[in-house]
Amino acid sequence: GKRLVVEPYLITLTQQSDVFPLFQHSGVEFLYMLEGRVNYRHADKTYLLEPGDSLFFDSDAPHGPDDLIQLPARSLSTICSLRGGEGEQGWRLVRAVPARKIPFRTVDIPEGLR
Repeated sequence: GKRLVVEPYLITLTQQSDVFPLFQHSGVEFLYMLEGRVNYRHADKTYLLEPGDSLFFDSDAPHGPDDLIQLPARSLSTICSLRGGEGEQGWRLVRAVPARKIPFRTVDIPEGLR
């Protein structure tokens, strides 16, 4: 059967970043800005995100940072999806704009919270 998968990520964008991809994948995503300013695209809309701002959205629509305004920019992203079903689709890179690379990295989750 299917199981709920929750994936937390700490995303840091810096001057050394040089591509921003738009992603598209199953599930829902919660994004919370910790530092910096970013224009974040979801489908055909763009949102200015500053520290303390958050977005909760259907991650099946193309989404990702569109413009890095103030760096470094850090956000916590949590993706929730059902996995294990027939015809399951994973991550799909929608497009990559030659601008800045986004160094995604995961946060170590303490053993007691897994």
